[in-house]
Amino acid sequence: MTAEQTSPDQRYAAFRHRPFLSYWAARFLTTFATMIVSVAVGWQVYDLTRDPFDLGIVGIVQFLPSLLLVLVTGVVADRFGRRLIMTLSSLIEAGCAVALLLLTLRGLAGPLPIFVVLAMFGIARAFYGPASSSLFANLVPPEDFANAIAWNSSAWQTATIVGPVAGGLLYGLSAGTAYITAAVLMLVAALLVFTIPKPAQQTATDKPTMETLFAGFRYIWSEKIVLGAISLDLFAVLLSGASACCARHRASAPSASQSGWPATRSATMPARSCWASSVCSALSRFCSAFQPSPGCQSWPLPCSAPPTCSASISARR
Repeated sequence: MTAEQTSPDQRYAAFRHRPFLSYWAARFLTTFATMIVSVAVGWQVYDLTRDPFDLGIVGIVQFLPSLLLVLVTGVVADRFGRRLIMTLSSLIEAGCAVALLLLTLRGLAGPLPIFVVLAMFGIARAFYGPASSSLFANLVPPEDFANAIAWNSSAWQTATIVGPVAGGLLYGLSAGTAYITAAVLMLVAALLVFTIPKPAQQTATDKPTMETLFAGFRYIWSEKIVLGAISLDLFAVLLSGASACCARHRASAPSASQSGWPATRSATMPARSCWASSVCSALSRFCSAFQPSPGCQSWPLPCSAPPTCSASISARR
């Protein structure tokens, strides 16, 4: 079936499966709540210290867990229930939002308690990512997998567009309002993940070795297209880190407001969303022409399958 022959119902094929619908809503709510916390924390820390360096620390303490645990999180997602990991991660993130709320109500003399909470928040996000990327491949049949990829990407893009704006507006009311809203959304996301029926999943039982830990790196190095795409993305993420300083520039502007910084952050998102939509549409047509390879039943690309179906490539077990 070509793109021109695709019926409107086929465009929403992935949503015919209730487990995927619950997963999609949970992923959207989690990302949306994360954006609210990120914006609110940035403004609160800068309001507290007026030091741009602390804005960098806010980003570092959330990123370092993902970097330091990169060899662990994927293995954990392969060996334990992915629904359980996602649920626990969402609950921990909700607990961190509540902790930020309590710290705000008590009053803060410095940013150190916020950094500690954000480090735990980053750890939860580090485990949530591989588990969520792996789970949705088990929630739809192979013929709807490409459509699920497109909608899964759309959930993230939409949340990153509207989340910062919502975070700024809520922080304009009060920091506590932003944190309690994020906590509620994450609790709802955890409940949605918990209601997903347990999918078929082959859990790895062999003892982890250095070979299995680095199998993903070897695969990326062997596939030059994947390596190039990831390398470009890494540079884009590195340069986009400058947006963390928007709080300082907005705060120094005569007409600064809490909604100004998130609006600035989300300004580039519509263009990214349009580009992602085009790519996902092309990917859906591209993937539909190929059958999953025997080595990794959910791998949609016509290249050689990776050595192991690790969580990092959304393996269907």
